[in-house]
Amino acid sequence: MTNRQSRRDQNRQARRQKSRPQRGSSSSGPNNFSFDFKKYGFWIIAAGLAIGLLVVVIVLANNRDDNSQLSEESQLFVEELHEALVRIPTQLVSGQEMGSGDSPLVLEVFADFQCPHCLRHAAIIEPEIVEKYVKTEKLRLVFKHFPVLGRESVLAASAATCAGEQEKFWVYSNSLFKEKARSGTEPPNRGLFSEENLISIATDLGLDVELFKRCQKSPETLSAVSKNESLARQYGLTGTPSFVLRNGEKAIVLNPASFEEWEAILDEQLELVSEQ
Repeated sequence: MTNRQSRRDQNRQARRQKSRPQRGSSSSGPNNFSFDFKKYGFWIIAAGLAIGLLVVVIVLANNRDDNSQLSEESQLFVEELHEALVRIPTQLVSGQEMGSGDSPLVLEVFADFQCPHCLRHAAIIEPEIVEKYVKTEKLRLVFKHFPVLGRESVLAASAATCAGEQEKFWVYSNSLFKEKARSGTEPPNRGLFSEENLISIATDLGLDVELFKRCQKSPETLSAVSKNESLARQYGLTGTPSFVLRNGEKAIVLNPASFEEWEAILDEQLELVSEQ
């Protein structure tokens, strides 16, 4: 078992202990207590409704940071994304790229923020690739937008592009995938990536919100997303996530399902580089 797997198991066990319900207790008052419901009932009901509404507002306001109600898989994704964010090699980040310009291999990642398989790759597989190949300057990652799942995919891609204009692309995209993880099995285009929510994420991350809003409405932003999509079509890609590995002039379209498969492919390509 790897250290990473061991940490996951420990986190899951701790989460189960924390989320275990506690038994409460109740007590009753004196038997001779009387209450005039006709006189006070309306006000008690009104107060109860007001308290209930307040509770709903508080729950909704804190929903973004409360993972206690998530499925085990969703919690795992959120935790892994958080860890991946902490471990990003910021000195190797530039816009939508991560890695050294001298890296012999370049991996173009075509993804949609509403895509559950893209979420899994970003949370589970990509951090391993970053650790073994990006940080050692063997591989450079280049994120490409391929919004295939509808309007909110385009909105999210544009928002991430705008975050990139403020050098926050990887931080913002990480937050988008966390939001996707927290939404569970919710279908796409149901408001998760509405313009209001995307601005709220930008605010939480400390971006210049006015600059962000102007960028969202800029034709140049949509054009940048469209160019990524056009490139995907040129490669013959039809779904997400899709990957194009470049070794010099050679471009290989591939879609490994596990990190072990990625290792085999990347190590083989690096051997070819060393033989040249």
